[in-house]
Amino acid sequence: FAPVGDVTSHGLLDAALDQDLRGFVQLSSTAVYGDTLPSRPVEEDWAFRPRTPLARSCATAEHAARTYRRRLPLTILRPALPFGPRDDGDFSRLLLHFLAARRPLLIGGGRAPLSLTYAPDLARALWNVLDQFEEAVDQVFHVKSIDADWRSVLEETSALLHRRPR
Repeated sequence: FAPVGDVTSHGLLDAALDQDLRGFVQLSSTAVYGDTLPSRPVEEDWAFRPRTPLARSCATAEHAARTYRRRLPLTILRPALPFGPRDDGDFSRLLLHFLAARRPLLIGGGRAPLSLTYAPDLARALWNVLDQFEEAVDQVFHVKSIDADWRSVLEETSALLHRRPR
């Protein structure tokens, strides 16, 4: 795992070379492609269109890691927005905000697409790459668990929390 940011990634990659590691797994994000992904499969060579500082940082870190490919075997994992147990990140706070709102205002009536990765699924994907690293070298893997929309995610979350959807 490489922390985001070009300088940090280069430092970590240099350290990996010094330690003679068998390879490097770069954890990135599908956010490097932009705000939304189509429902059809995304090709690994799609152009980057990062919109947020975090997405730009992931794209920069990936480019840094790719400069080391000839000297250090590399695999990239690009998960969709992660969520899961004990999640107290931005996605969890956003869901709670929408659930607390009297009448949440959702773009497109809540039908905007949303791709999510359940944290245990991401962990399994990472372990699978590590377990079969030689076969995963020079590959980019997209990881996602759910293709949904905001309305259905909020409705299901309301039901799980035994709340009436608004």
